[in-house]
Amino acid sequence: MRKLVFAAAAALLVATAAQPAHAGLLKSGSFEVLSGDDKGGGWVINHIPALGDRLWGCADVKTVQDCKQVYFEKWTPATSLEFIHVTDSSMKGWLKLSVPVVGDYLLACEDPKGEPRCTEVELELRPPLAGIDRVWPDYDCDKGCSQPAPGASAGGGGGLPIPGLGKGGGGAKPNVVQAARQGDMWMQASLKLPGPVNLYACRNLESKPECRLALPDFLIIDREALGLKKLEEIEHETSDGTEYGPGVRIVEVEPDSAAEKSKLRGGDVIKSVGGFPVNRIKHLDALLAQYPATYTIPIELDNGDRVKLKVFRKRPKQK
Repeated sequence: MRKLVFAAAAALLVATAAQPAHAGLLKSGSFEVLSGDDKGGGWVINHIPALGDRLWGCADVKTVQDCKQVYFEKWTPATSLEFIHVTDSSMKGWLKLSVPVVGDYLLACEDPKGEPRCTEVELELRPPLAGIDRVWPDYDCDKGCSQPAPGASAGGGGGLPIPGLGKGGGGAKPNVVQAARQGDMWMQASLKLPGPVNLYACRNLESKPECRLALPDFLIIDREALGLKKLEEIEHETSDGTEYGPGVRIVEVEPDSAAEKSKLRGGDVIKSVGGFPVNRIKHLDALLAQYPATYTIPIELDNGDRVKLKVFRKRPKQK
């Protein structure tokens, strides 16, 4: 595995790139190289202070030959790039793209040696200003991931030099380039500010990358426990099709339920949950489900009223 950081002039990389578009924007910075070995292709991230990161796919990372830049639709100045996982054989990888003010996005990247490209992975109900992280499993080298690059010391120094880019530095990160089977992961998309967290099961990097929203069992709240017996969406027909909202209407609440005790009634329209606007029942359910049973859920109605909905978990009946 190779993940080496190099301080050098970016112009040296640009001079060998197959697609040197926007080369004038590249400044001196550091290079992070991810490859299965010191021969063949891999990924190169050019970290440029203040201006942001660029990604290159190279047919030969050792000599930095035949490198092509990957461009991102959501890229803005100061955007940073970080690989969460790269498969050691195919060099396909999960890439985190962090855009200032907007938040993080997950992309699946492939074919650095040929036509390098990265495709955004859709995250259902992605929170605003999302921060994404791999949360499990986090493999270590004792359990099958590639070893640090030769010359990379345990203390973080060393690293193999790349011709024309000076000495190595920064050491190796051994848990990024891994076997294909380690590409399946749990990933959380949390808020930069305190709030609920979405958990995703990400898989099939080698074939059809996807991340599915998953709700941990200990966070799941029964709608019956809340007392929202029946809900309906507010629909509007427009020239572009059906639009929803604002809000979701309560049709009926359970007698003596948490919803009724919080003074929610049929006809009320839930405008937002925890500050997040809701227009679809599915979105409302997902937001409600992410609050543990010990929490009070802040709800805002369309008339401006604010309701604190206290959740009570159902207890199993005693036998």
